[in-house]
Amino acid sequence: MGEFTPTTAAAYIPDVWSSKVFEYAYEDVLICDLVTSLDSDVASYGEIVHLPVMGVLSTTAKSADTDVTFTSNTDTDATVTVNTYEYVAVAPTLEVMKKAKYDLVGLNQKAMGKAMGNRWDAQLAGLYSTFAQSAGTAGGGFTDAALIEAIRLLDVANAPAEDRSLVLHSSAWADFIGIEKFYNSATFPQQKALAKYQIAEV
Repeated sequence: MGEFTPTTAAAYIPDVWSSKVFEYAYEDVLICDLVTSLDSDVASYGEIVHLPVMGVLSTTAKSADTDVTFTSNTDTDATVTVNTYEYVAVAPTLEVMKKAKYDLVGLNQKAMGKAMGNRWDAQLAGLYSTFAQSAGTAGGGFTDAALIEAIRLLDVANAPAEDRSLVLHSSAWADFIGIEKFYNSATFPQQKALAKYQIAEV
């Protein structure tokens, strides 16, 4: 008596397509959420956005029985030029969408949004080379000396503490948590060192 085996009965064993889909693991969008977006200013027209920059105000000594002298600054402006255009495009046909088991439109919409977000982050991260001041060496390891110098530069520039952020590459993060002073509560006994790191949200 012959036995059925997976080989002899192959015509009766169907291939099964899972209801699950392996989606590309995009990185989380980080930097885009930390900067001011000017999208709405150029949503309908224009390619250069002007932002007025207020001058620094200073006090004036007041003498008795003298008129107040008003300060009159000549303020400047900063410009942002839209000069980078990128897109993501896919085109599943009606026939494919009708026959496919999966929601190709929904899957691709999600992936396209993440791809654009990752690209925006990469573009913003690349702007560091245009900064007037910097600390540390690009591509070098993360050091406490570089961090301390970065804090000093921000303090000298009177950068508001609530607007400071520290974005770290995975490799830099590994260096960062290896510097015990930044998370040892004995160093900052009254502070949540790991939560705030004494400088900014991380």
